[in-house]
Amino acid sequence: MSTPSPGPTPSPGASPTPAPPGSAPSDPRPTPSPSPGPSPHLMPPWGSPPDLEVSHTWLEHRAADCDTATETLFHTLGPAGEAFGALTAAAPGWSFVHSVDDMKKRWEKLNGLVRGRLGEAADNFRLSAGEYARIDHDRARDFRQIKG
Repeated sequence: MSTPSPGPTPSPGASPTPAPPGSAPSDPRPTPSPSPGPSPHLMPPWGSPPDLEVSHTWLEHRAADCDTATETLFHTLGPAGEAFGALTAAAPGWSFVHSVDDMKKRWEKLNGLVRGRLGEAADNFRLSAGEYARIDHDRARDFRQIKG
């Protein structure tokens, strides 16, 4: 069994070893903390700082986005119906085939529910856009009246 080496030997000009914990330091002056540097700018999960501006145009675009999503979902009904039909035809005699009709009905109901909610959201965006436009118009009129 070998004995552990004592470690590196300090050079003659090296600083003294630090005082053991609990003993008084030889220099009573406090040591300043290192500068933390610039504060970190955390990136939001969506990738860029939020844009908090809302305008009637922005709201109208969100309504159009809802309309596009509604139309896209509506167009999935045909291919989904074909897929359900192909699934039923591909597995005659299998016990799960009887549940395909139920699955199709549930998909159609879910699709209709989501389209309804998107339509409601589009209507709400349009109402909000109209209010923003009305308020902008009213404030512009108020400033014109103040200016004279």
